[in-house]
Amino acid sequence: MTSDRSRVFDSRSSSSPGLGYPSCRTDLCRLPVNRSDPHGYYAELGVPPWADPQDIRAAARRLYRALHPDTGERPDPARLQRVKLVADVLLDPVERARYDRTPPGKRLLDKVYRSELSAMDLSGVDPGLVEDLLRQPPPRGRGFDYLSVDHRPGDADLAQRWYAGFVRAAPVVGYRRRIKVLVHDGPPFFHADTSVMAVPRGWRPSTALAFALLRVEAGVSLPGFVGAPS
Repeated sequence: MTSDRSRVFDSRSSSSPGLGYPSCRTDLCRLPVNRSDPHGYYAELGVPPWADPQDIRAAARRLYRALHPDTGERPDPARLQRVKLVADVLLDPVERARYDRTPPGKRLLDKVYRSELSAMDLSGVDPGLVEDLLRQPPPRGRGFDYLSVDHRPGDADLAQRWYAGFVRAAPVVGYRRRIKVLVHDGPPFFHADTSVMAVPRGWRPSTALAFALLRVEAGVSLPGFVGAPS
C-alpha cells in the first residue's frame, strides 16, 4: 500500500463509520443495513427496504402503468401523483438516506409530505413543534468499513458494491478469511498480512471481477474447479 498514510482514508474514523470488515463466509453475512420503512414508502411501491434502485424504478413503472388514467387497469390520478413523489424520494440517494434514518414518531419533510401539507390548513400550528417533529438524527453507520487513497465522495458506494461481489464470489473459490476493500487509482493487489484487497477506482464492481481478484491477486486456488461464474 502507499507509504504516505496521510492520503489513506479509513471510514472507521469518519462521521458515519460502517459496521466492520466482513467475513466472506456467506453464513456470517450480515442482514441488509436498512430494514425499516418509517412512512410505508417501500411497502407502497411493493419493494423491501433494501431494494436496489433498479427494483424501485421497475416497481414504480408498474404502478404508473396500472394507475395512469389513459392506459391503466386501475386509473387513479391522485395515487399516481403520490407514487411519483414516493419514487422521487427513494431514487434520490440523499433523500432516501434521510428517509431511512427517520426515527419512529417523526415525519420527514420531503416531497410527499409537502404535497400533503399543501392540502391542509396549518394556521395556528407552532413552528417550533413542526421543527422538533421533523428534526433528523445524525447519520449512523451504513455498510462495511473501507479504505481509500485520495478519498472521493463516490468511494463509499463503490466499496459497498465490491463487498457485495466478494461475499458472493468467496464461497466459490473457498475463501474464508475477512477482507478489507481499499479503493485507489492504482493497479489491483492483495496484502495478505492485513487482508486488504486494493481495487482500481475506475473498475466497475461485479461478482466476476471479484472472483478473478480472489483467484489472481489473493492466489486462492480450488483444485478440481473448472470455469468461472459469468
